Amino acid sequence: MEKVSITGLSPDVGDLLDQSLVTHLTAIELPSYFDLASAPYVSEMEATFKAIHNRANSSRITRICDIITRGLLGKDKIPVLSLTFVVGEKPTVEKKSNGIIKLSYYASNTLIVDGVLSLFAIMTLLGFEHPFEKKRKLSKQSIVDNSEIRQLLSKLPIQLTLLFNSTSGINRCDMISYYSIYNQKNEQLHAPLPGTLVTEDPIKQYVKEITNAINLDEYGGMVSSVRLAKSDLAITTESTMIRVILGAIAGASAQDKNRISDFNSGKAPFTDEAKANAKNLVILFFSEWLYRMKKQFDNDRDGLHYSPSVWLALSLVIHEIIYTGGSKNDVMTAAQKLSCLDYSNKAAHWAESGVMELDVTGSYYINAAGGGRRFRKGLAKYFIKLVREHEQSI
Repeated sequence: MEKVSITGLSPDVGDLLDQSLVTHLTAIELPSYFDLASAPYVSEMEATFKAIHNRANSSRITRICDIITRGLLGKDKIPVLSLTFVVGEKPTVEKKSNGIIKLSYYASNTLIVDGVLSLFAIMTLLGFEHPFEKKRKLSKQSIVDNSEIRQLLSKLPIQLTLLFNSTSGINRCDMISYYSIYNQKNEQLHAPLPGTLVTEDPIKQYVKEITNAINLDEYGGMVSSVRLAKSDLAITTESTMIRVILGAIAGASAQDKNRISDFNSGKAPFTDEAKANAKNLVILFFSEWLYRMKKQFDNDRDGLHYSPSVWLALSLVIHEIIYTGGSKNDVMTAAQKLSCLDYSNKAAHWAESGVMELDVTGSYYINAAGGGRRFRKGLAKYFIKLVREHEQSI
């Protein structure tokens, strides 16, 4: 077997550390430089690579495939795809100039240690079978289904980092140790962006369709910021509307936990059928409620009808109607009844809500439930009680 050679930038790190080389290859070139089928370490790593097929990893690979596909089709930004391999034993190094070297090694003596799921996603989109199976061939069905993606991806530069030691070499145990170290490394900031900052999310498109259908712009529209400022002409925010949707479909828990990813992936209870049914009922409810509430929106900027908690509680009313098998007439009745309420923060009926009380001056009603979650659920319970009483009186 002949060695392969690759050229890239390799900073001088002295003799104490393993060296690294950074370069780029197109996706289609990867199998030529890294043997993904018969590497000698596969026996030791067999159980590890079998775990690639578990549900969690399969879902992540699918997600990466979607990100790559959307980027290649120009529908979204595509992150730089990065893979890290460790080269075993002692490769040959030929120094060039300005830190550039030529590294020669056996493709079969490499191990991917970082970007494993990205590699699987790349191979999947290119039409290759499981990279660490003995047989690796193009799928005819994949050629037909993904020909455009394959052609675009095959030319995409992939950033590569190769770890090596041309002096003392890296043995098989150290190669696997590198894999373990990288596998434990998680440098992602655990602070998901608000849904309003994420472009092209399915839930954002869903919200847009609803706000268009209920003519929200006629009442002031919504803003993309997380909070509504007094200076805003809008009556709600996109963030609030997203949580309205989550609450209407799946209830308070999904709303509180902001289950945007579940909605986008279609995970139960956010099935296509549930989304379609909820969309019609949300449109019906808010079209009626807003139409009848227009005077309050125009005349009282300080009223609770501007409060996100009220909007979220209203969505839980819709969820209750859906959950109990209610009809479109039930939704319309609820919207009409709740639009008759006085949403002024001075309205005496708030004392009956169980979650509001007068402030220390006795001038207006404030949250008496403590946390926002308890307040929203309390308001929803109050609204549902009013609706049920109204239905019984008809």
